[in-house]
Amino acid sequence: MIKIYFQRYGLTFLIAILTVLLLGAVSVNLLGYRYIRTDVGIKYFGKVDKIGYPTVGTLYYPDGSRGEVNLPKRVITFEDGTVYTGEFSGLARHGKGVQTLPDGGTYSGDFTNDKMTGVGTYTREDGTGFSGNFLDGKKNGRGTHVYSDGSIYTGEFKNDKRTGKGTLKLPDGTIYDGYFENNLKQGSGTIVYANGDTYVGDFSDDVKSGHGTYSWSVGTTYTGSFQNDLMHGSGKMYFPDGTVYTGEFKNGAPVSDRVDRQ
Repeated sequence: MIKIYFQRYGLTFLIAILTVLLLGAVSVNLLGYRYIRTDVGIKYFGKVDKIGYPTVGTLYYPDGSRGEVNLPKRVITFEDGTVYTGEFSGLARHGKGVQTLPDGGTYSGDFTNDKMTGVGTYTREDGTGFSGNFLDGKKNGRGTHVYSDGSIYTGEFKNDKRTGKGTLKLPDGTIYDGYFENNLKQGSGTIVYANGDTYVGDFSDDVKSGHGTYSWSVGTTYTGSFQNDLMHGSGKMYFPDGTVYTGEFKNGAPVSDRVDRQ
């Protein structure tokens, strides 16, 4: 019975459904509303102008967030309180723009395909922040970061972390110039301490490790092996009076008391 009904009326019913959907779409367009999908995954539902271009409506993002957009005013207000004002390409943030975040921070700079990508400056209310290169919203490339403790780093970043060559200045005046990996001192570098001491040599996992030379401001110098920030292994210590200790060191101290005079 059902099969006979579908054979008689199925096609008519299908045509009726398609007609309703078509009339609905026409009605929406006549009312000045439209649903749009973009290549970057953003969806739009809202008003359009006479030629069908979006004006005021809601943007739906792939991560589940959404924002109210006013394209004539070039503004998006997101549901978490973030506000973007700037240039667009279609429905994506693209070009120069300013984005204010709920925590009071502000990003001003380049956007590419709806991401903070290019050169920009991110500043918090307390004056800390970063100025330099961004990629997909993360510090990537060269820039300067001012930290909340007063430290200042100028150099290379990767995936939001100090990675590559850079200079870190600490609040007490200590300066490290060298290489980093994932925010840690790694590889060769130089430290000039606030008290005048210096270290030139190898680092591993943020501590002196490998071969290096430590010079005290009083005139004593050690050249040799380091481990966990301490003199450890074979090395030489040169004293201001001309004496030299050559031998093994352990946990920051000579293994024996024997010294040679040059």
